[in-house]
Parts: sequence; structure tokens; C-alpha cells
Amino acid sequence: MIDEGAKPSPSRRAVLQGAVAGSAGLAAAARAAPREGRPDRRFRALVRHGTGAQVLDLELLPRRPDEVVVRTEASAVCYTIVRGLLSGAVVERATIPNHSGFGVVEEVGPLVRRVKVGDRVVVCGTPQCGQCYQCLHGRPDWCNFMTVDLHPIARTGDGTPVYEGGYLGGLSELMVVTEEYLCPVFSKVSSLELSPRSDSSSEETLENTGQRYSSVTTISSLRPPR
Repeated sequence: MIDEGAKPSPSRRAVLQGAVAGSAGLAAAARAAPREGRPDRRFRALVRHGTGAQVLDLELLPRRPDEVVVRTEASAVCYTIVRGLLSGAVVERATIPNHSGFGVVEEVGPLVRRVKVGDRVVVCGTPQCGQCYQCLHGRPDWCNFMTVDLHPIARTGDGTPVYEGGYLGGLSELMVVTEEYLCPVFSKVSSLELSPRSDSSSEETLENTGQRYSSVTTISSLRPPR
């Protein structure tokens, strides 16, 4: 029986602070919506292209309505990228390596509800929408949002499109991700200490923050300074 007088579901931000719900049906509309934001914004990133890798000045492309721009403060380099990063194999598509990070939200699309500008966020290696079949059945590491389409987030000076490794990148001054990859952290723990917790496959809890996020790194629990 449906209670027509029930209150609307709280926002995703409220979910992370102890409530329940939010809508997961925004992604399809976001993919079809036009991109927006500041097209003239520049930043630096390590880019793997051709047979080498170098730090380049890039131009940020307009983001989508469901995307978030994060200013990177720390990024834990995953061992899985080392061979590809250091090899001489040809990489056809210019890519920012890595797939995790930690930083501060600088810009959000109109469809974003999980975070806001100024939030400190863990950028997880895998998304967790909290509402798809996989997330609701104990397998957030197989969240349906892992199937989002890959698109360039920047371009080089000669117009070459640049993509993010694992949908996130991380070895750059900016990251552009959908909100399902983000977990705001309400803690004074340093960015350097938090960044290893972003490389994901298993779910853990950061002690004394009450936040849940993905982490494959096995390190001792972190406690905010007293």
C-alpha cells in the first residue's frame, strides 16, 4: 500500500549523513543532455599517448549535468598502472593514468545531489550508487554505474581528446567524475592519509567519520587528530 502523504526521499548527501534513498534514474537523462561548464579552463596532467608519457597543459571540456569537477589534492598510484605507464607500447588514445584520488569539489552539475562545492571527497576506484540491484545485494563493487560511457574530459593544445583512466584518472590537477564515484568525508584527516583509501574493491568504514566508501588498501584505521 502506497502512502500518498509520505515525505519525499532525502538527497544523496543526506543519505551519506545517515538517511536513506535518492534517485538513481538520473544517469540516462544526463548522458543525453548537452555538456556545460567552463570550456576555457586549463590544468596540468600526466598524459600517456603514443609510446611515452609527459605532463601536459590541457583545456578542460564542458562537463555533463551529472558530473563533478574535483581539484586533486592527493592520488595513490595503483600498482596495476605501472607496467602500462612505463612500457613503450603504443597507446592510441591519450589517457590520464590511474583510477582514484582525493580532493575538493570545485564544480557540480545541476543533476548532482551527493556532493556540493567545497566538499572534501574520496574519489573511489569503483562507483556505488546504493540503489541498483548489485549495490542492494551486497556487491557494490559491481555497481551498474561501472558501465557508463567513456568520453574525453579535456584536450591538448593541438586538439587531441584526452580521456581518464578507469573513468577517473587521478594523476592530474583536476578530475571529472559522476557523483556515484564520490564520497564526501567530514573529517580532519589529511588528504595524504585519505588518498590510499580511494583505490577500491572492498567496502570499509573510516573510523570516526561514519562514511562508507571503497578501498582495497589494507592499512590501519585512521583517526582524526584530537
